[in-house]
Amino acid sequence: MKCYNHSDVDATGVCVSCGKAVCKDCGVDVNGKLMCKSCLSTRPMQNTIQKEKKTFKPRHFVFLAIGGLFALMIPVNLLLSLIFPPIFLQFLFCMIPMALFAFIFIGAGLFKV
Repeated sequence: MKCYNHSDVDATGVCVSCGKAVCKDCGVDVNGKLMCKSCLSTRPMQNTIQKEKKTFKPRHFVFLAIGGLFALMIPVNLLLSLIFPPIFLQFLFCMIPMALFAFIFIGAGLFKV
């Protein structure tokens, strides 16, 4: 297959917008997709800017780890309240903030805040 603009040059790909065959001089790579220069010039600039992808950052793992520790403390706290019945209510009131903190930290880690 020959280039749309240069009939004597072999095409290296096809424009994803118009479907024309283009050579390496006529084609432009835009975010991993091949486009011809005429389609690229008519394309609005805001569409060529790729939005930042949300990726896991180290702080997200920290949030998940802290939330996981709080979540693991809940059954331990419940078990201790069964072993030591006189202080059951004290342990029970400690579980409520632990569950809240676990929810907050795990949510912050998962939703990449």
